[in-house]
Amino acid sequence: MAIMKQHRLKSDANLGLVIPFRPQKRVSGGDRLRKAPVDNGVPDYSPILDLEKYERLDRNDDYRHRMQMNAIAAAVVAALILAGVWLADSIAHV
Repeated sequence: MAIMKQHRLKSDANLGLVIPFRPQKRVSGGDRLRKAPVDNGVPDYSPILDLEKYERLDRNDDYRHRMQMNAIAAAVVAALILAGVWLADSIAHV
């Protein structure tokens, strides 16, 4: 375990509690600030298993059918938006 420095906390009745923070170190090669890597003893691998089993292997995609379904979905969404605007307008005039 690392021993942390104890900072004296400054207190003022009007300002509250002030906690001093250390400035971040700049990384060479740019103005971006980067956090230091943390070594927590855990292996550096993804807990997510391989996603290849979910990939579609068949390249015979029915593009026309998919675009027709997208057009129908867009029309339904537009109709719902128009119905919502009409309903809000009719309620506002009451």
